[in-house]
Amino acid sequence: MSTTAAGLSKEQLKRYRPFIREKGPGTSSEAIKIATLIARDLGERFGAQKVVLFGSLSRGDEGTIFDIDLAAKGIPPARFFKAVAFATGQSRKWKLDLVDIDDCGVGLRAIIEKEGVVLWPEGESSSSLGS
Repeated sequence: MSTTAAGLSKEQLKRYRPFIREKGPGTSSEAIKIATLIARDLGERFGAQKVVLFGSLSRGDEGTIFDIDLAAKGIPPARFFKAVAFATGQSRKWKLDLVDIDDCGVGLRAIIEKEGVVLWPEGESSSSLGS
């Protein structure tokens, strides 16, 4: 007789659902720390010229943080999906989204330009998405 999801223990479910958040969402400072580390790796390992944090975390929305939204510029197309796989696998606590600045729609690009915070290269203060 086969087993359904309802019959699995919590430990067995973890193997089939590895990206479900651990208990409780984290703080924004924890999420920013993770985002900064991922941004650095996207620059150093995958050649990103710029990595921008956007969304609720960049806006400083009150409440718990459930995801990290990053936009990258300059990752070669042949390496972008490896970069996505790398970035999304870095945290089990937060869902991470990575978009290509050069390939996203006009509306999303406008949001990134308006609320984005540059994480890579370090020390860059402008969120301008130009080179």
